Amino acid sequence: SFSSATLDISAKDLFLDECLVIFIPQHLETLYNEISPAGRFDLDFKKFRILTADGGQKSFDFAGDIAFKDCTFKFADAETELDAKLKIKGLYNTDQGLSNCQAAVDGGTLRIQGKSFTNLKADILYDPDLRRWSTEDIIADYYGGKTIGKFELKQPAGKASEYLLQVVFDNIDLQQFLSDKKDKDIAENRYTSGKMDGSLSINAHLGDSSSRLGVCRLTMTDMQFGKLSPLGKLVQV
Repeated sequence: SFSSATLDISAKDLFLDECLVIFIPQHLETLYNEISPAGRFDLDFKKFRILTADGGQKSFDFAGDIAFKDCTFKFADAETELDAKLKIKGLYNTDQGLSNCQAAVDGGTLRIQGKSFTNLKADILYDPDLRRWSTEDIIADYYGGKTIGKFELKQPAGKASEYLLQVVFDNIDLQQFLSDKKDKDIAENRYTSGKMDGSLSINAHLGDSSSRLGVCRLTMTDMQFGKLSPLGKLVQV
């Protein structure tokens, strides 16, 4: 029995799997299972504070780094890979849940459906009243150009999680974009070149592809066609 404690926590190469469910807040369990995380991560928390209140309830005041290494997620039927460090701080109460949380990504790589966002930067906030995670300032390098956007994930009580994604692309090198394939099928695209701008907006319930609603606009200039039509590849992406 204790009234308070302050800990330093450091760990390397922990597995991101279903065993972690026992450590996360109950209302996040469904979301955790839906995205099916896998991979490894490191923890480095300084002054992790535990306070005991009346009735045996506890609060956890935390601040530190979480380094995701070759982690994979299945988000909205899209294979997602993450290799980045997350700086995070917040407060969790055993009776009320997560009362506040702030996080930031400053560098790293996010890969979605085989396409890479590099030098990723974003500030992430949690609103406990709306049970909403959001970022308004996603910035990343994207195949010789830039992308900016915002993302929002809501978890209404008793309802399916809902997300909103809005992204704008600028000055993308079409040859780099089409040639980035895991199977290294570059030769067929080596003559396809040009510049691409565009925007993407999607709103849906997590895990329900039939609820997905959105619009994608692309503008391509100075295009030179390779052996295969780039339009077919763009539709696939």
